[in-house]
Amino acid sequence: MIVDCAHYQDGRRRDEGAVPLEEAAARCGQGGFVWLGLFEPSDEELAQVRDTFGLHELAVEDAQNFHMRPLVSGDHRNTPSRGLSLCETRASCHYARI
Repeated sequence: MIVDCAHYQDGRRRDEGAVPLEEAAARCGQGGFVWLGLFEPSDEELAQVRDTFGLHELAVEDAQNFHMRPLVSGDHRNTPSRGLSLCETRASCHYARI
């Protein structure tokens, strides 16, 4: 599921709500960065993100594998990362791919 898609520039989010993927991809050349929040994305959603942003197939494959370490490519266009929910105790923490 695509949770959020936003364009940030000069340290601020430019829009109130989520930005369509195509518009976000077009804004990549305007400076700042695009934040794309995914939660358990389907293969179809990942393919759509890959095609829309022109990502390398292997970068998307790495992002799908939870046990792979995130990497930064030479052009810094794709930086997969993982999230951690806030929790009261270590036992109640939930890890997620972002």
